[in-house]
Amino acid sequence: MTTRISLRQWLSFLILLEKRKHEAYTREENGDTTNFVRKKKAAQLEYIETAVSVALLLVQALIVSSSSPAARHIVIDNFTVLIDDAGDARIRLVTLEENPGTENLQRIVESVTQLEFTSSITDVSSTNARQQESDDDLLREVGTLLHQLFCRGIKPPIVSITNVSSRSVCSLDEGGAVEDYQDDSKHHGAIRVAQKMLRKASISSLDEHLLSYGVPKNLCRLITDLIRCEGVNEETKFRSIEGVAEELMQLISKPDVFVHDSETAGSTGHLSFGSTLYGRRNEASSFLRAATLVSLDTMEMHSKQLILVEGLPGAGKTHFVASLISSSDFGWIYIHAKFDPQSQPLSVVTSAFDRFFLNILANRSEQEYVASVISSLQRNLSSSAIVSLCNLLPSIRIVFPSVLRRVVSDEDLSTQNGVAADDEFASGSQMSWRRLNFLFRKLISAVCSVERPLALFFDDLQWADDRCMQLLSALMERDHLQELDDNDGTNCLFIGSFRSNETNDNLISHFDKFEQSTLVDVTKIELGGLTKVESNNMISEVLRLPARLTSPLNELVQRKTTGNPFHIKTFMHSLVKDSILNYSLSDTRWVWDIEAIKSTSIDKTVLDLLTRKLSQLPDYIVDALKVLSCLGPKVDDTLTKYLYTSPESRNEFIACLDLAVGENILEKNGDSAYNFVHDMLKQSAYAVMSEEEKGEKHFWIGMQLIANASIDTD
Repeated sequence: MTTRISLRQWLSFLILLEKRKHEAYTREENGDTTNFVRKKKAAQLEYIETAVSVALLLVQALIVSSSSPAARHIVIDNFTVLIDDAGDARIRLVTLEENPGTENLQRIVESVTQLEFTSSITDVSSTNARQQESDDDLLREVGTLLHQLFCRGIKPPIVSITNVSSRSVCSLDEGGAVEDYQDDSKHHGAIRVAQKMLRKASISSLDEHLLSYGVPKNLCRLITDLIRCEGVNEETKFRSIEGVAEELMQLISKPDVFVHDSETAGSTGHLSFGSTLYGRRNEASSFLRAATLVSLDTMEMHSKQLILVEGLPGAGKTHFVASLISSSDFGWIYIHAKFDPQSQPLSVVTSAFDRFFLNILANRSEQEYVASVISSLQRNLSSSAIVSLCNLLPSIRIVFPSVLRRVVSDEDLSTQNGVAADDEFASGSQMSWRRLNFLFRKLISAVCSVERPLALFFDDLQWADDRCMQLLSALMERDHLQELDDNDGTNCLFIGSFRSNETNDNLISHFDKFEQSTLVDVTKIELGGLTKVESNNMISEVLRLPARLTSPLNELVQRKTTGNPFHIKTFMHSLVKDSILNYSLSDTRWVWDIEAIKSTSIDKTVLDLLTRKLSQLPDYIVDALKVLSCLGPKVDDTLTKYLYTSPESRNEFIACLDLAVGENILEKNGDSAYNFVHDMLKQSAYAVMSEEEKGEKHFWIGMQLIANASIDTD
């Protein structure tokens, strides 16, 4: 059931509801001014958010109107509000009351489903009038109506600039005297000066008026740009009602970014790109289809799911996978093994599993899950196999104390086939690798289930060696060593990523085998550059400005970066560092010099840009980054203590890392863990060293770890 009321009446209900809330907060104040102000702002924001939703419906009503509306007909009394009353007759009666209850008011203002526009004049003159009007006239009246909506029914205090006619023009000199212009050229010049002065005064007055009603800055800009159509930059002015609808939809889609004004956002002068995944809609759909098959309880499905994500450096492969897994509702266990040129490939895999067990063993809420994993391992592995697994994953030694005591005390079991347990997999023999494959298959079977599916991500496969690729193959294939049990790892989603411009024959050979296998379903996803719309959405949200206003900036950024996400971020940061992109405290928004950006050169590759960025840093920061680049993907407080034993040297090193965080080169996880924002930054820091310096750095790190870690163990 639907109840119809006029837009004017609905607006009066919205205003009354806000007033009631303010009165209630005043009665509850009890001297707590801070709490009262907070509640008053919250009520004001509720009003604005409700009004934005209705503003969008209003504009949509004009778009779908059967006849093109004339500007003079776009008035509040020509709109009807449709309210979903859910068959409740009381709502229909409430609309006839002069002083309805607060609860019913809330229902009415929140239950708007549609607005209808009906012109009050239907004669032929209305059509003629519309033909004589410009699109600017129409948009100006829309802006006026939106002003009424957000300013509690008040019309805008606009100084008319059209009254500056050719018959009465005057200008004010510095002393305030009035001078009449008789000369024709001076006459036209005076018109332009007067119009400019009046327009500036008008806009200033309009902005102040909107802000006094608590209208957020982006809505102020929208309304102001509609009302002063002829004074807006050609590249950013509204050209149609559809454009107004698009902007309102963007504001509604992310109110925390575009509607809720932040006093601190941007004022620090630093850009924050956050963790949002921009674009990639089709790619995400392909990814989620494969992921859904793994998460379903399909007893007859024994094929493994493998997703291969490829793209150029900086395309956002790691972020793409992490975002989709973290936002899923399937409760994924996520194990991320990221290969890099400085690490032993197998150690990357074992370290990823070791970190996973360290985290769940420290989490008390996971005790039941840990118990089920331990039970599965004890059921499916022999004592000697558990010892081998503990050698690979030191974090699980704590849960197998009795097994380790019993086996290690047996001289015959402390070695397997004459190879020490710690080194059994380093030999590279076929027997040792078959044993390794078997252990990992049983480990994955123990870790994952229908209730807790596993996403195992092998990142940057272009740096994995043949043995790790064989391990990945073995985890997905089934051979005579693998017994069929209740869970053969089918509930594990295998994900691999690689740089499309750094593949090799061995890698391609393994990919071909995966695709030819009847036991593996392969989903291939290629991440290219962001489209103009997608990159503009990114820039728009980072700058907290509507896409209409950032479009000219995005055109240049897109042209210089070809849409590479990481390159976009790096280029934007460089613009801030060079003071071409600044946060204006007076305008309370980001501003930029478009001509300076046009003349800014861009490096041929992301690596060139990053190398140049590193060269601009102080030497002591670069030295710290060089050390970090020789280590694994993440450096925590424990490793730092081993490298720098004295508090003074350790504090100096950490201070350098913190400065690198401020330069958007490193990111800090928790209180004491650091990692590079992107692996290309790590590559750049490593690449600036000569081969001799690399050797010296690795030697120094190794000697420090041997000396200090052994002391700590003793």
